[in-house]
Amino acid sequence: KRRITLFYKDLGDISQNEAHLYNHWTVLLTLLEKGIPWDYIEQMLPAEVSLVLALMTAKAEREHELSAKG
Repeated sequence: KRRITLFYKDLGDISQNEAHLYNHWTVLLTLLEKGIPWDYIEQMLPAEVSLVLALMTAKAEREHELSAKG
C-alpha cells in the first residue's frame, strides 16, 4: 500500500482498489489518445499493453532528448 500511496500521492489516501481502477483508466485513456482503436485495446494481453506503454515512453524520452540537444 505504501508504494501505491506514494505513486498516487496527489490523489490523497486512496484504497488499493481505487488505485487499480485509476491505473486502468489512465492506461486505457492513454492508449486511446495515441490512436489505438478500442476494439484492439479490448483484445490486448497485459504483456502487450506493457510493451506498448514502454515503447511510447521510450519514444517520448528520445524525442525529449533530441529536442534538448537542439
